[in-house]
Amino acid sequence: MNETVGFPGLLTSLTGVINDNLAVYLRGTLSLFILTFSLPSIIINIINVYIFINTRVTDSITVCFLALAAADLCSMLLLTAMALCSFFVVISVSWSSNLDIIVFVLAGVYGLTTDYSSAVTTYIALQRGICVALPFVARTLFTKKKSLKVITAIFIFLMLCALPRMLSFRVVKSRHQGTNSSAVLMILFLQSWVVTDDFYLIFVKAVLFCLEYLIMILCAAAIFVGMRSSIELKNSSSASSKFENHRNINNQSGSAKHPQNEGEENADTKEKVGEERTTGKKGSSKEAVVVKQSLLVVLIQVICTTPRVSVCLYQFFEPRFEVGKEYNNLFYVVYLGINVVDSINAFLNFFVYFRFNSKFRNHFRSIFNLSGG
Repeated sequence: MNETVGFPGLLTSLTGVINDNLAVYLRGTLSLFILTFSLPSIIINIINVYIFINTRVTDSITVCFLALAAADLCSMLLLTAMALCSFFVVISVSWSSNLDIIVFVLAGVYGLTTDYSSAVTTYIALQRGICVALPFVARTLFTKKKSLKVITAIFIFLMLCALPRMLSFRVVKSRHQGTNSSAVLMILFLQSWVVTDDFYLIFVKAVLFCLEYLIMILCAAAIFVGMRSSIELKNSSSASSKFENHRNINNQSGSAKHPQNEGEENADTKEKVGEERTTGKKGSSKEAVVVKQSLLVVLIQVICTTPRVSVCLYQFFEPRFEVGKEYNNLFYVVYLGINVVDSINAFLNFFVYFRFNSKFRNHFRSIFNLSGG
């Protein structure tokens, strides 16, 4: 069906819960909040991408962090453009009549980047959860090549889900009703838009999003429990090792009775065992750092995703909460608030990488010629 329904703009006179004056004030304020975090986030994620590329991506988790940084960079570029457009609409600059349409178009692509960011974080959580629960299986299951295929497949899948909705509307020029001279942009929705939008809202924004959210929570819990168990095991092993060392010291009181060469052999054996223990401790310590890094990234995503998941579920059950309907102003204000949280999310990951990733930290210091301990 090629029949269309036209809307000259996105802000309507329908006030719903929030009146127009309050909506304009909140829109301007939240746009400034978004810019406060999104502009630094662009710089930070450029640094993230640059460092991950130049530190030689050799493992699965670094591949995922690189994909996540790239997704956050794209989303922040789009979000900054959207926030600037919204702010210019609020202050009513002379050329702002078509900016709402631009925001709508950018929002469709921005939704794809946030969906991808959430999906990659879910994959990171799944990796770390399985690594903690089944470490021997994870070594062969999560490799660099396999993770590259997975994150590429995730992007293609989400693109295919979003593409029908993106192609179901047109932006055309129309004459202004008052002057009949200046051209304004108008969105034309195909009649099939309702079907594609419902599919996107139900499957991607409700079912898939909630499934990812649940997986992240379960895997974060599994990682936390696994870390606690590992700490308890190390503590018990340390206690038993101290007891064994104390017993060996007591047994050494009669060491003079043994030949000298036997003492040398025992010393060599102890030295080898000590080296093996040191190597094992370094490996387990490095793995623990990676697990902590991944856990923090996942927890930040879970906390920052909670508002979006809640609103997506509300939108699913409340048809009036949509552009051009009764709760139009509330829709704008709520999603601007969520975008503020998204910009904070993209801003925080850098500090997690810097704190827990020694390669990342050293490369960052070398870029800016900083000395670090």
